[in-house]
Amino acid sequence: MKKNDEIRISDILYEIVKHRVLIISLTIAGLLVGIVLSGVSFLRGEMSKQYIITSSFTVNTQTEQGLFTSGQEFPNQSDITMSEDLVNTVSYVFKSDKMLEDIINSLGLLGVTTKDIYDNLSLQPYEETQIIEMSLYWRSADEGINILTELNQKAPEILKETLNIGSISVLNQPAARYIIGGNINVAFWGYMALIGLGLGLAIAISKLFIHPTLINLKDIKQVFKKELLGDIIEDKAYFDRRKSILEDDGISPNIKESFASVANIIQSRLSKRDGSHIIYVTSTMRGEGRTSVTANLAVQLSELENRVLLIDLDTKNPSLSGLFLKNIDYAHSLNAFCSGDISKAEAVVSLNGYLDIMPTILERSPIPIDSNLFHVIQQIAVDYDYVLIDTAPVGLTADPMNLNQIASAGLFVIRFDDVTLKEIKSAVERIEKIEVNLLGCIVNGVKISKKEIQDPVKIRNAEAKRDMMGDPLVKLETPKSMENFDTGMKDTGAPLVTDFSEDIAVDETEKQPETVASSRDFIDLLFQAESNQTSDEEKN
Repeated sequence: MKKNDEIRISDILYEIVKHRVLIISLTIAGLLVGIVLSGVSFLRGEMSKQYIITSSFTVNTQTEQGLFTSGQEFPNQSDITMSEDLVNTVSYVFKSDKMLEDIINSLGLLGVTTKDIYDNLSLQPYEETQIIEMSLYWRSADEGINILTELNQKAPEILKETLNIGSISVLNQPAARYIIGGNINVAFWGYMALIGLGLGLAIAISKLFIHPTLINLKDIKQVFKKELLGDIIEDKAYFDRRKSILEDDGISPNIKESFASVANIIQSRLSKRDGSHIIYVTSTMRGEGRTSVTANLAVQLSELENRVLLIDLDTKNPSLSGLFLKNIDYAHSLNAFCSGDISKAEAVVSLNGYLDIMPTILERSPIPIDSNLFHVIQQIAVDYDYVLIDTAPVGLTADPMNLNQIASAGLFVIRFDDVTLKEIKSAVERIEKIEVNLLGCIVNGVKISKKEIQDPVKIRNAEAKRDMMGDPLVKLETPKSMENFDTGMKDTGAPLVTDFSEDIAVDETEKQPETVASSRDFIDLLFQAESNQTSDEEKN
């Protein structure tokens, strides 16, 4: 889906962090499964060693002729001393591959290797004497007894064959004793935890390929070939509050600044000299924050002293008015106006000096999106600089397509990491077919840490990093765009950018950048210009 099927390392890391709870949970689950299985195997005696088979014997110095090294039929002190010296040698011979291979072949043990016996066979001298205690941990009592018995029987022969000296005398015949399990296999816990970790990582990364979403603002330009007008950080405390958007208490300055920068960009693109502008706002699916973006953007445009009218044309799910008004009356609604029950003045509700809204209420028969409605909107629009229309998602209905008859521009809202890239691209292509001037995209719900939300400096640094990664640039052609922007601001009477274009043209020592990397940088550019202008005035 992405350009050249490019998958970035940052995308993979984001998915891992996003699904960290799942990954950690599966890792812990794997560890717990390993502990449980290990414990069950331990209690059932099936981990590695279920029985312990013991036997003991003494080492002597008999030769092949049956005499001791002293030449006597009975050992003397020197024979006993030599027997004690032979203990380590005999232990080595007992665990040698030659001895163990002979045992396996003699008993016809299937699936048993010399290493299996070697690892579970232990020979210990008894208090520095010629007596050796032998023990074998084995799963089968009978098979274990047969192994030790065979060892005892073959020992005299192999000792005389390999050393030409030595023999053994069995003290205790092999006997088996059941034990509860063997060693707890801690490594097994680690293996199961790694399996859980791998499963979690596989799920996280597979979602990146199967269900790719917008998690890198760079894709606005690369995948959709559109311009990023602004990115709105995720702040649930602000968007979930049950207050009118016009109430400033508790509003995040970062949220306000983000919408303000987008409003300034729109104002610079759509000059007042071109008359009123009808702009519709849509998205791919519901739940992307389209209505909230429309409302906040209208507030910021009105704060720039533009006459703004909000119209809710998501007729099957009208919710725009609820962001401003507690109660919505049919007697003051678009529904009543379209039905001819009230006048235009009665349908429009004033929110502040520059912002009005035409509410829509949910009815069994929604308002038809047809030429009659468009005629009404065009009549109303002449009294405003901007008419912002909240429409239904273009991915669900064709209603927004009809607005090409009256709309001068469109805005596309995308929720960060929500709808698939394929669905977004399809929706954008549908809009392009109706040949509406799509100003660009606004990405809503960009996820950053709570600490960054409280620290605007870190937000700027984070945006700078995203811009360095290749976020699309907002081009400002100088001086035409600046002249339009300057004209628009002069119409509002705001002193912020008085003679702004002249400052750019005259001051050669302080060259202003012709591009800004994000919408927030645009507003920074304005404040920098204001600061430069103030400094020049002080010098004069």
